[in-house]
Amino acid sequence: MLPIKLTVAPNSYPMISVDPPWELFGDFLSIEWTAEKASRVLNAVESVLKGHQAEAAFERDYAKLKITHVDSTARVWIALLYSDDYKQCDMPLKMFRDICEVWLEFVKTHRPPEPIEVEPPYEEFGEFVKMKFPLEEAKQLMATVDSVVKGEKRHAEVFQGWAKITLTHDDMTAHMWIDPTCETEPSQPDMPLLKFRDICRDWLDFMKTVESPGPINNSSHKYRSGPDFG
Repeated sequence: MLPIKLTVAPNSYPMISVDPPWELFGDFLSIEWTAEKASRVLNAVESVLKGHQAEAAFERDYAKLKITHVDSTARVWIALLYSDDYKQCDMPLKMFRDICEVWLEFVKTHRPPEPIEVEPPYEEFGEFVKMKFPLEEAKQLMATVDSVVKGEKRHAEVFQGWAKITLTHDDMTAHMWIDPTCETEPSQPDMPLLKFRDICRDWLDFMKTVESPGPINNSSHKYRSGPDFG
């Protein structure tokens, strides 16, 4: 039996914890909470374990993972909050492979719900809002919308790559152009500004819950300088 525990967080995100002395591997894998991310890690582990490549490495905000074929070892580093120090842990690569396999199957069957769902004909507004990450960008969008709703600004423009949304206080409407250089009529149906504000608020609330999904939410780990893989 593998030394792991699989659970689902209150925000519907899959979580994994690994028994001592390998707790850090649970912290790292909890960052890889989608099937796509978990698959990339497992594929790399398989490739190294079979000798197809000598080593592989993953770096995240405050965590690093290195796997090597020569000693069949997985090593993870987690940087510590309020310190330039970090914790380090090694695990036999075959054990890590087995854990990764179980984790992948678990996240496949425990996908979190869509963060926001926007009904027709306003789907593009939803896609626009979901591009506002990380959390700071979601906060900035919310602040801009609120300022127009309250009349602190009469007009504001928000850009996101392929699209532009203009917010107007006078008619309390959000107007959207798919081509931000377009100066003709909006290319999407106008959305009531209060409805758009509700979507932005839902997205901000969602981002607050998943900025650091899984056990990392309550851990004492945070990336600073961290170690070199060396």
